[in-house]
This record gives sequence, structure tokens and C-alpha cells, in this order.
Amino acid sequence: MALFNENIKAERAVLGAILLGADITIAKHLKTEDFFDDQNRIVFKAMLEMSEKAEPIDLVTLEAYIKGIGHLNSIGGALTLTSLTAEANKDNLTAEANKDNLTAYVKIVKDEAIKRAIIDFTTKKTIDLRHAPQNSDTNAVISDYRAFIEGLALSPMLAVPSTPLGDYLKAKHERDSNRDPNKPLGYALTKFKTLEHNIDGIQTGFYIIGADTNTGKTAFLTNLFLDLLDTNKETKGLYFSLDDNKDIIINRFIAIKTSLRLNQIQKKTGDSTHAKKITDAYSYLFNLYKDGRLDIKDIAEINHIDILEKDIKERADKSLFVFIDGLYNLDVGGKFSGLREENIDRANKVKALVDTYKIPIITTGELRKRQRGEGKNTKPDTNDLMETGKFAYNANLVLLLSPTDIEEFKTLDEPILRIDYAKNKLSHYKGYQEVTFIRPQGIIEERELTGFNTVSNIINKAER
Repeated sequence: MALFNENIKAERAVLGAILLGADITIAKHLKTEDFFDDQNRIVFKAMLEMSEKAEPIDLVTLEAYIKGIGHLNSIGGALTLTSLTAEANKDNLTAEANKDNLTAYVKIVKDEAIKRAIIDFTTKKTIDLRHAPQNSDTNAVISDYRAFIEGLALSPMLAVPSTPLGDYLKAKHERDSNRDPNKPLGYALTKFKTLEHNIDGIQTGFYIIGADTNTGKTAFLTNLFLDLLDTNKETKGLYFSLDDNKDIIINRFIAIKTSLRLNQIQKKTGDSTHAKKITDAYSYLFNLYKDGRLDIKDIAEINHIDILEKDIKERADKSLFVFIDGLYNLDVGGKFSGLREENIDRANKVKALVDTYKIPIITTGELRKRQRGEGKNTKPDTNDLMETGKFAYNANLVLLLSPTDIEEFKTLDEPILRIDYAKNKLSHYKGYQEVTFIRPQGIIEERELTGFNTVSNIINKAER
């Protein structure tokens, strides 16, 4: 068993891809010391030096260069270089096809290098602690750990390798030209067709759903989450509940799928029809999990943004979407002078996750408490997002939920909620819609506003 994390195959794949014509710019996110194998280090260092001199890199030129610097025998001779391209050709990697592969290989090599760095650091600190005098101050050790981790997080070497602009433009044009004009830009919805139309589907972006406490944020989020999964069979969703524990979220999913009351599904029932509905709903959730399409975690499992990012990174691809219920409870570390400064950092870091992994991240956040003199039915705006407008600044979409009538909301089992599109960078739509909050079951249903912004009305107006 290896003492250190290594992936020699990925290291050789990086080198082989470059020899087959992949752009070495992508591999420049690596450092020579990121390679575990000494021979691979020598070859990669030679490639970097040749690139800096604008020399072409192929089997002939690379062999000559390494021979010229006196290291050909150190790498095992010319046969070592030939074996690199042979392995790549064995996997049918052409110069055109290996561009995306090289990016993946670079990420693997970098991840293994980071793991080795962590092992080296923690091993050294463990030895230091074992030999530290009694009653020594451990704060210095904690500071060293914090500085080390922050250094890893801030390292530009961790950036996702970029694509040359020319290639990016070609790929984007081809993607857009082949997109079905009859489908939304983002993921389609079934229960929330008006929402889908107003934002052209659930696209990559940072979404904020703001509302007062106990106004239906979690109900809206859980209904939207299941709608996304049910309508788009190719997707997979991560639900991070930072307000409620996992049981509460599961109860909400079961109630939505069965249309039974939230309290009713948590007790043994003598009604065989209800029992079957509940069993089927649990099977539905289990099958989603088994197929890798669903995971639910609460604050006992996810309490820091670094842990959350690790979870996202392990699953990240074009089919992933992420929901975070209770965004303000997400610990982002660091020292802040106040909540406003902390929230600015929180907003920046969530936006960075969206931009890095190219996924939708849909979150909830509470609004500030109403001040004296403000009417009970005063419509909220982006300034009401807790302590800072930075969330609204970073967000692609801000939806603000509020009761159409606060007194009715307190007494009715099925009150009406208004959803204001306070900010919408996903489409041209500005306005609002209404939904019915069926409170006992935690179900949210869209309402059509006569003569206003129903889907049919919007389409008709757009066609005039």
C-alpha cells in the first residue's frame, strides 16, 4: 500500500495528452512538484521549459531536449516517452479529443498533490505536538492549521483550468445554434410552469428565495426540488437543510408525494390506501437515492461551506442542482466585524461555487424584521434581505414571498402567497405571480391571475 496519495496513471495521461497535441496551457495549472513520480516530474519540467521557449512539443523534440539537459537516462530513455503516447493512443485519444480529458487528468493530479500536502503538514504538526512541552499554547498550532487550509483555498493553482477563448466561442455558438427553440434555456418544470416561463427554465445561477419566518420558504423549496427531479429525469439534486433536520425535510417530501397531512404521515395508519401511498413515497425517495439522483443533508452533517463544497465537487457535472435551505446558517469561517460583513463574504462564496461548477444553486434567506410604522402587508424588496443587499447584488434571481393578506395567512389553511420577481437576470420578465400554500400538506400550487401573468397571457402578449 502506498504511503502517499498518488495516481501515476493520471500523471502519465497528462504527459501523453500533451505529446498528442493537447494545449499545455491547461496543464500549467500544475507545478512540477505536483507529480509524485520522479520521472514524470522531469518530463513535465522539460515540457514547461520548452513551452516557455515557444518550442514545439512532440516525441522527437522532447527526447532531444531532455537528452540535451542530461536527463534522458534518468527517465528510463526514449522508450519512456514512447510509452506515454502508446498509452494515450491505446485509449483512442486524438489531439482533438484529448482536450477535455486533459482537464480531467490535471484535476486528478492536483487533487492527489493536495492530499499529499495535507498528509505532510498534519504529520509534521502531529510530531511537533507529541514533543511539545506540557501546558504549551495550542493556539499557535490552530493558527498554523488555519493558515495552511486558507492557503490551499486561496491558491490560484486550484482554479478550474480555462478553455482558450477561441475554442470557447466556437463551442458556445454550436451549443446555442443547436438548442431546441421550443424548450426553455434551463430545466423545465411541471408544477411551476409560470415560474419556468418567467425565467426561461432553471438555469445555472445563484437563486435567493426570501421571506419572513414561517411564511412558506421551505414548502416552496421542497415542492420546487421535487418538480425539478420529476420533470428532468437526467438530473440529480442535493438538498442541504440548514434550518430543519433531515426528518422534517423527508416528511415534507412524503406529504407532497402523497397529498396527506404532515402530521398524518408520521403515525401508523389503519387506512390501507394511505399506508400504500406512504410506502410508495418512501420507495420513490429511496430509488432516487439508489440511482444517485438524490441526497439530503442537514446542519449536523453540513455546517461549513468547505464541507458543502466538497460534497458538491464530488458530484459536480452538468446534471447537478443544489438547494440550500437556511443560507444564513452556513458557516463561512473567518473573523468579521459584524453580520453584514459576514453575509457579504457568504454571498461571494456561494456565487463562486455557482461560477466554478456551472450549476444552479437555489437558496432561502430570511427578511429583516419589520420596523414600527411599516404596514403589515407592506411588500418586501431586496433591501429586506438580512443585513445586506450583497445577496441581491450577487444573485441571478431574487424571489420574495409574502402573504397577500397577513391576517388571512394567520387563519386560513390555504392562504395565498405573492412571489415578487425582485431581480431577474435570467429573462426580461419583471412582475409577480401568486401561489396557494396548502399548509397542512406543505404543498405549493401556482394560481392563474385572470388577465395578468398567466403563462397563456404572457405567451399571447409576446406574440403580438
